[in-house]
Amino acid sequence: MKERYHTEQNFKLASQYVAYDASSGEVLLVHDVLQEPECSAESEETGVEVTRQLAGCAFEKRKVKVLRLPEGTRLKPGLCYRVDPCTEQLVQQSGGPTSREFLAQISKSGE
Repeated sequence: MKERYHTEQNFKLASQYVAYDASSGEVLLVHDVLQEPECSAESEETGVEVTRQLAGCAFEKRKVKVLRLPEGTRLKPGLCYRVDPCTEQLVQQSGGPTSREFLAQISKSGE
């Protein structure tokens, strides 16, 4: 049987999950869930668990919580976010480095 490979990228962003430090609200990981138009979306429970596992591998010593962003809400590239630990709401953080500046800091510290 001949395998079928997708040559076109016809995926859409179905949902986003944010893994964050439960104490500080620091965003540790953003998990984008892509979906093909013909396929059903994964359950929220699955998305939360996958995101928790991904973050848990990279941040073993942190207490990780996961927030599913509401439908239609998307993180804007270049802006900094955190989760308010009291309300468990995503908030835009002012005064912090942008994601691009943060990545530049990481690459410099690794030299």
